[in-house]
Amino acid sequence: MLKYVAIAGLMLVAGSTIAKADPFEDKMHYLHDLCSQGNRGACIKFGIEIGKHQERIAEWHHNHPEWFWYER
Repeated sequence: MLKYVAIAGLMLVAGSTIAKADPFEDKMHYLHDLCSQGNRGACIKFGIEIGKHQERIAEWHHNHPEWFWYER
């Protein structure tokens, strides 16, 4: 029985770390969506945020290639 409780506990911990949302990434999705709809200000803000976070660009290239349409 203890074995099953431990497994359930591990599953809970693993699930909570996977399900965490990244508020900054949510903001990036929002700006990208607005930019795609023609909002020039959102495009500028989106580009500025990408430029400010150089350390995350490789991760973003992998997870969100659509954000880098201008490099194609």
